[in-house]
Amino acid sequence: MIKKSKFYLKKNIAAIITIRLNSSRLKNKALKKINNLISIQILIKRLKKLNNISNIVLATSPHKNLFELRKICEKEKINFFIGSEKKVLKRIIQCAVKFKIDSVIRITGDDIFRDIINLDQAILSHEKSNKDITVMKNIPFGLDSEIFNLDVLKIIDKKHNKKCDSSYLSWFIDRKIFNVNNFDCKYSNYSNIVVSLDYKIDLTIMRFIHKNLGTYFTTEKLINFYNKNKKKFI
Repeated sequence: MIKKSKFYLKKNIAAIITIRLNSSRLKNKALKKINNLISIQILIKRLKKLNNISNIVLATSPHKNLFELRKICEKEKINFFIGSEKKVLKRIIQCAVKFKIDSVIRITGDDIFRDIINLDQAILSHEKSNKDITVMKNIPFGLDSEIFNLDVLKIIDKKHNKKCDSSYLSWFIDRKIFNVNNFDCKYSNYSNIVVSLDYKIDLTIMRFIHKNLGTYFTTEKLINFYNKNKKKFI
C-alpha cells in the first residue's frame, strides 16, 4: 500500500511495525482481542491516519499464526514482510531495502496507541532538519516513535554488540556519532503513564482505555482520562 503525503517529501519515509508472536511474557499479544478489534489492527488503523508517510509495512518473523497476521494486513491494505526472529534490526533493514524506504519510522507492535498527530509533525521535522535520527520527547512511554535514516540503521547494525537485543534501538542512539533531532511533543502531567502491551494486566488496561476512548483519540485525552481514573490503572 502506497500513500501520498499531504506535503511533498523528498525521501520515502515509511512506518515499519515489528511484531514477534513468540513473546514469553504474553504470547500472541498482537492477536489479542481488544473489544471489537484485534490488538495490532488498532495500531494499523491509527497509523493509516498519518498524512506524511509513503508506506506501512508489518515486519514479523516465522510463526504458525502468520496466516492470521497476513489476513489482517490484507484487510487493512498494508504490506507484509517476514524476516529474522532474533535479529530484529536486520529484519527492519531488509524490509526497508525491499520496499525502497529511505527513512524508517520504528513502530513496535506492543505500543498500539502511539501518538499519531505528533508523529505526523515529527516526520516533517525530521526531513526539514536533515539529521540522522528524530526522537519524540516529552510524551508518555509507549506513545513515542523514532525516525531513522536507513544508512544509520546499517551503521548501528555493524557496530552494536551482536549479543545485545537490537529490538531496543533507543539504546544504540549515540549522539557523538549521529546528528539527533529532538521533537518536543510538549506534554506534561503524565508521570507514571505507561501504555505498552507486555503483560496480561496491560491487556486489561488497554481494553479499558479503548472501551472509553475508542480507536482514535489524542494523547491529551488519554492523559486526562488516566489522571481521572488513576485508581483503575494501579
